[in-house]
Amino acid sequence: MTFVLSGLMAYSVELPIYYLVKNTVKRNRPYDVLKGITNLVVPIDKFSFPSGHTAGATVAAVLVWYFFPALGLLTAVWAGTVAFARICVGVHYPTDIIAGALLGGMSSMASIWIVG
Repeated sequence: MTFVLSGLMAYSVELPIYYLVKNTVKRNRPYDVLKGITNLVVPIDKFSFPSGHTAGATVAAVLVWYFFPALGLLTAVWAGTVAFARICVGVHYPTDIIAGALLGGMSSMASIWIVG
């Protein structure tokens, strides 16, 4: 139950911050700015910073690693793959990924600290 509560808390923190930052910074996506970059997926919104997919995957990976350490490395690799894929498909810059990972990591660590 603590795992579920931590997850709910982490995503309750991460998502509003993600939307606030994304709609404040309004950074255009790489395929809109850089020649030779094409998007291989169609994002659901216009802006790239921070990466919401990376933030969400990082929340999941940190929580799984904390509560189920035997699965930690596997989920960390999965989250890294999600992050790297967002660059490869042309919808994020590396700094978008870093910001998303920091947001997800801090949100999940805060929820672990608060929930216990």
